[in-house]
Amino acid sequence: MKKDVIYIDVEDDITTIIAKVKAAKLNIVALVPPKRSTVLQSAVNMKLLKRAAKDADKKLVLVSSEATLMPLAGAAGLYVAKSLQSKPEVPPAPTEHSLEDTALDAEPELDPTAPIGELAGDVEEPEAVEPAASSKTKTVKKSKTKKKSDIPNFERFRNKLLIGGAVLILLIVVWVVAFRIIPKADITILARASQLNSNVEFTVDNQATDNDIENKVLAGEQARIVKTETETFEATGEKNVGEKASGTMTVVNRCYNPGTLPAGTTFSSGSLNFVSTQAVSVPDSALSEGSCSSPSSVAVPVRAAAPGDQYNLAETTYAIAGYSKSDVYGSGNQMSGGTTEVAKVVSADDIKKASEKLLATSFADVRTELREELGEGFYAIEASFRKTNQDVVATPKAGQQANEGTVSAEFVFTITGVDQTALAEVLEASQQESLSGPNQSILDNGLETAETEITGRSAGVIEVKLSTSAFVGPDINTEELAEEVSGKRFSEVQKIVLEKEGVRSAEIDFSPFWVFSAPKASRVNIEVELSEASVDD
Repeated sequence: MKKDVIYIDVEDDITTIIAKVKAAKLNIVALVPPKRSTVLQSAVNMKLLKRAAKDADKKLVLVSSEATLMPLAGAAGLYVAKSLQSKPEVPPAPTEHSLEDTALDAEPELDPTAPIGELAGDVEEPEAVEPAASSKTKTVKKSKTKKKSDIPNFERFRNKLLIGGAVLILLIVVWVVAFRIIPKADITILARASQLNSNVEFTVDNQATDNDIENKVLAGEQARIVKTETETFEATGEKNVGEKASGTMTVVNRCYNPGTLPAGTTFSSGSLNFVSTQAVSVPDSALSEGSCSSPSSVAVPVRAAAPGDQYNLAETTYAIAGYSKSDVYGSGNQMSGGTTEVAKVVSADDIKKASEKLLATSFADVRTELREELGEGFYAIEASFRKTNQDVVATPKAGQQANEGTVSAEFVFTITGVDQTALAEVLEASQQESLSGPNQSILDNGLETAETEITGRSAGVIEVKLSTSAFVGPDINTEELAEEVSGKRFSEVQKIVLEKEGVRSAEIDFSPFWVFSAPKASRVNIEVELSEASVDD
């Protein structure tokens, strides 16, 4: 990085040095003083130099290795480097002790009435010149010097006293936190238990607002989620979308009087059909001596029933639907304009297959979403889960031209939930009736693994049967046990816990590591658990 290097001359004063720093072209200025320079041996000059550099927006570095300049530069906050290639650093500022020592070592003020010998530090006067006075004078001087050095520093004493008091208070706080607040004990009791199969029937009323535990009627809450699903399919049908042939058809009445033929009358030549595009009145044929002597005829425009170039028929005869060809027939001229163009269309089978796939969508996460919709504190009755859907809508419709299509339907999912605490009370009340003795308690009511069955359903009310396996074991009052072990050492706590009826084993943990006895009861956490090994077969 580029920098300006300024070398200070021995005769430069602080004003000259500041002017040189301000005149530097670059922002970084390296100031190199001569050895034993006196101009920078002043804390005031150092601060003036620092302030001038800051006002001139210069970054100033003092290049020197003299030990006497370091504390002054540190006090002023100036960077110092031992050489132009060294990394600059701010030296540590002088401590209070060093400042006091400097003050004690400073030269005393001169007494204009004192002899030159005293000012020079020579306190021993010749014996011959007023020995008594001289001796007295020496004693007084020594006494003054001693008194000056014996003056106590009350400010330092007060600071030390305050610091000592703060340290003492801190130690007391640390002790209270470490031995009264932080310590805790975790006791996990593995109890002997037996399995209890239980069934309970209860009623869920979606219109109720309160739970009736005694009569086993719980207020129901219904969660509802609507999902619209779409299935895309590829069209596999084919359709001729070409032009339809057209022409003129002559209706010949040989010996029959059909009257008026309506529009849409079909004229057939083999498997190819044409239909009239307008109604036509057929004249009666002439009769002579009771027999047909002169047929009548009339022309009518026709169009092919379907597109395709196979309808471009040459002049031929056609049968008319509903009439015998010997009585009335059609005589068609050249038919033209029919073209064949095969295109993809949606078939009914395409829609059917896509609909079946759509209706088979699993919706794997919808039950979890419904439980979340119920919210915390509610127990979802899985047997109440229902799925309904609206009619499947296909786009485009069957027979319409398209390369692909979609089917969509709206699905509605519902599940009923009840207050979990209330359900647990109903379940445990039923299980309490099956306990074999007064010293037993329900350790696990089995609600989490329960299975439900809907036994009846009416408007807003469902009858539910819940089946599960509970675990019963010793009745341990954890609050009383916490009071009993409080203040006891590890071995004592272990003995007290293991002597409780029905306890198989216990895990005891004191924390932090320096805690060797159980803390107060409120900091003792006791849990009674079961393990596979603790269940009696």
